[in-house]
Amino acid sequence: MRKPRADKKQELLMVVAKVFREKGYHAASMDDLAKACALQKGSLYHYFESKEQILRDIIQPCLEFALYEFERIHLSKATPESKLRRALELLMTSIESHLNTMTVLLREDRSIANPYKESYIAQRDRLEDYLERFLKEGIEMGVFRKTDTKLVTKALFGMCNWAVVWYHPDGRLEARK
Repeated sequence: MRKPRADKKQELLMVVAKVFREKGYHAASMDDLAKACALQKGSLYHYFESKEQILRDIIQPCLEFALYEFERIHLSKATPESKLRRALELLMTSIESHLNTMTVLLREDRSIANPYKESYIAQRDRLEDYLERFLKEGIEMGVFRKTDTKLVTKALFGMCNWAVVWYHPDGRLEARK
């Protein structure tokens, strides 16, 4: 059996992410996904073992990219304010430029099944740990006032993550503003 082309698989993932964003993971059938991809259902299985694998294949690269970038920010010599700003800007620009995949990542996490769910939660928690670390650095340096860093971290992520609901590419708001 020939291995599917990686670029074709990526193209299909982008189409499926749009379907998941519009219909929701559970409401979208494999027939819906195949139709959106202009494939027979059986042909979709040539690229993916299951709908669950498709979900993982959409989510995992988003998480890996964010973790890589947050690590780079953490290792930089930037000020705590700059680190925090860069991390939040990364989240918002990711939503702006990859709205479908980011929506799937942020709204369909409840649909992830074990054992992958445990890995997803660990990666998500690492992202939160980085943001909290940036806040703690700022507090230690006297740049930010003393606060409950866990609560502020949750609030910042919640604020950014909610953008998948209100952000529209043709709207008046941009990620960097």
